[in-house]
Amino acid sequence: MMDQKSAVTQLIQRDFDLAVSDSFSEEEILRVLARRIELLLSRNPEDLFQLMYRLDISEVKLANAFTPEAMAQLVWDRQLEKIKSRADFPPDLSGEQELKW
Repeated sequence: MMDQKSAVTQLIQRDFDLAVSDSFSEEEILRVLARRIELLLSRNPEDLFQLMYRLDISEVKLANAFTPEAMAQLVWDRQLEKIKSRADFPPDLSGEQELKW
């Protein structure tokens, strides 16, 4: 089973189209993510806020995140929260053959 850091890294890679790997530290990933967020803020803020909405980042928390670094931390924390929740409460697919992966 994949560890939590690896799972978060994969989600961030996918959602933000970043070239980061498991060999990166959390701090390095956050730094790269913050740069991507900064770029999106300057070029395409609507797309950034749609992505944050899709990731289920709280509007209140986002409104209080005044820097790309703070926004990157919100993304990391939210993705980690989702992974932990999925581990604690796996979906019950019994009887739903078409939903099984």
